[in-house]
Amino acid sequence: MMIFQQYPAAFAVALAPLALDDISRHFAARPSHAALLRVGLVWAPVVLVYVPGMAAAALRPDPAKPAGRCALQSATRLLAPTEGQIVLTDPGLVPELIYRTQAIGVGSLYHHGLRAFMRDRAAWRTPAGAAEPTAVRVTKAKFVLFCAARGNDSALVAGAKQGALWHMLAANTPPPWLKRVGQAGGYQLYLIRPQAKP
Repeated sequence: MMIFQQYPAAFAVALAPLALDDISRHFAARPSHAALLRVGLVWAPVVLVYVPGMAAAALRPDPAKPAGRCALQSATRLLAPTEGQIVLTDPGLVPELIYRTQAIGVGSLYHHGLRAFMRDRAAWRTPAGAAEPTAVRVTKAKFVLFCAARGNDSALVAGAKQGALWHMLAANTPPPWLKRVGQAGGYQLYLIRPQAKP
């Protein structure tokens, strides 16, 4: 099957030198006019193709600006106490967390970490309650790092029940077993309070 869409472009390219020559001959007495028309001929296709799209984009209303963003690079000082400790955080953040700090992430989908990822997922989705839930305890995390600007926008907790740890932190109502250590770069860092042994 032949594709014919190239023919108009090839035809225009073939005619361009003829048009440029014609302009030069007709305006030989006025070289400045000839130069202006030649430049116009070359730029006309560009203008005709791009300007309507640019004008349409300029007339469209701006979409709602996204909520603030979290920048782990700005939170490295905040994360100093997590050195060598396990941190419960969004699994997508774990590679950068490992890169920028000496912390250990609960789990991500990298390097055969499926079981750890599922523990991470369960911890975020579990109802937070008054005491540290078992799902959080099995992660062995000492800290929780949460991007408050993200809110409930995560596939990780889609369909989770109200009262899930993620939802409580998104609502800025941490459970009593979490102690806020500080915040920076849009992140909030919490220390998991040790549970009293029975």
